[in-house]
Amino acid sequence: MGPMPASRQGSVHMGLSQDNLVRARRLIALYPHKRSALIPVLHLLQEQEGYLSPDGIEDVAALLELTPAEVRGTASFYDMFHLEPVGRYLVAVCTNIACMLQGAYELLDHIEESLGVHPGGRPPTARSPSRTPNAWPCVATLPASRSIGGSSAT
Repeated sequence: MGPMPASRQGSVHMGLSQDNLVRARRLIALYPHKRSALIPVLHLLQEQEGYLSPDGIEDVAALLELTPAEVRGTASFYDMFHLEPVGRYLVAVCTNIACMLQGAYELLDHIEESLGVHPGGRPPTARSPSRTPNAWPCVATLPASRSIGGSSAT
């Protein structure tokens, strides 16, 4: 863990709301090391902003005494975190081998055709980016797709 830039030491201007800042500090207090609260605090930020903005990442880094690179590195590892703004709805289709064998690509083709969007893109309405995550634990009902409001399998 490298030193915090002098401009950030001593003054944490959080991108988190006051309520979420209180929640973040409570979360941090649950762990023996501040950095252990990184994922829960990132969830708070994403819940508030809809994604992890560069300023929000810097603010979380300062709060947890990490570098922005450490925070971004962790956030970019998990596909549950969004480093860019997403639309109002997020559509995801599992395309791992089990889902693929049960028709995931046909489902993906149907969604692309219906919404007019390819994985990673946005439809003309710009309300719903689509993506292909690694896998979900629902192998009894493959292939699986999910929208931000819940999950469904077909």
